[in-house]
Amino acid sequence: MKPIHRILVPVDGGLEAAATSAAVDLARQYGAEVVVFHAYEPPAYIYPTIAVDALPVTLETSEDVALAAVETLVDGLRQRSPDVRVRGVTRRGFAREQILDAIRDLDCDLVVMATHGRRGLSRAVLGSVAEQVVRRSPVPVLTVHPTATAA
Repeated sequence: MKPIHRILVPVDGGLEAAATSAAVDLARQYGAEVVVFHAYEPPAYIYPTIAVDALPVTLETSEDVALAAVETLVDGLRQRSPDVRVRGVTRRGFAREQILDAIRDLDCDLVVMATHGRRGLSRAVLGSVAEQVVRRSPVPVLTVHPTATAA
């Protein structure tokens, strides 16, 4: 396995605690950088009451919310682990595609991500971003269940 210099941690605003903790621990061991990554999707619905010229404002608001959430998470990680390099990146688009693009674009060596662990119909209907990343990633992917605790 090649050396680990950059660890990508995709977050979705709810399951990141176990994954970010694992990524920070690994980064500390390897002297790697942690990249907290969030892909936000453009609004899926346009309501009849929203004027077409308001759409750029809606997209801008989505971007602002995503940036603020990632920066808050990054600031918290920096405070808890000042010895680890941490930065945040956001991109607009579908999570699985943006994560795979970020792996290549940011030259990541490892992905650490949470997984819901869905089974059955909910997995078949909703799909799994983690599963698609595991299947298609050019680098190793460590999946962490959100209830996992750091040792």
